[in-house]
Amino acid sequence: MRKRTCSNPAPNHGGLNCSGISTEIRQCNLRECPVNGTWSTWGSYSTCDKSCGGGWKVRFRDCSNPAPANGGLPCYGDSVQPTGCNMLHCPVDGGWSSWSNVSQCSSSCGQGVQTRSRTCSSPSPGFGGQQCSGNSKESKICNLRTCPVDGNWGQWSDFRPCDMTCGGGFHMRMRECNNPPPLQGGMDCPGQRLQAETCNTKPCPDETKTTRSSSDSLIG
Repeated sequence: MRKRTCSNPAPNHGGLNCSGISTEIRQCNLRECPVNGTWSTWGSYSTCDKSCGGGWKVRFRDCSNPAPANGGLPCYGDSVQPTGCNMLHCPVDGGWSSWSNVSQCSSSCGQGVQTRSRTCSSPSPGFGGQQCSGNSKESKICNLRTCPVDGNWGQWSDFRPCDMTCGGGFHMRMRECNNPPPLQGGMDCPGQRLQAETCNTKPCPDETKTTRSSSDSLIG
């Protein structure tokens, strides 16, 4: 803008004012002004990238409110904002350890049992994880050979008739090793199979007439 005045000379004594305009205006600095960028509001967070055990989710904002223009400054700061999420431990399902060595047979003969075991520790279940499925122990039959059986005496029989009718004789009884008999290398019955006792010990009336009973043999 520029101005001038009607003063060179000023009109007087009824003279006319200056013709034309007293002010002249023209445009200047026609280039657009710089616009500094300003952030938009933050967007919503994304879905967490893990369902447990600690993950990340992010949200974004744009330098568009307004965007920088005409040489204006860009927005200061980050356009991405991460944050931790789902920090709880993930469930750990249990896993079996290796089987132990098979144990010795519980019996040296007859029917015994051998066992082996394992534990739910590889890994152990945690944070609500599943227990191991299946058995922690296994068993099998072993040592099926028959055990030795030691013999045992049966009942004594009745005494047999005395071998003498007077003057002192003997009568006997016997027993068998059959209750049970020794088997598979078992021990025989200890002691005697036969037992003898004196009998008819009263003197005979006439020693020359001593008679022997009908039982001529001790054993028969």
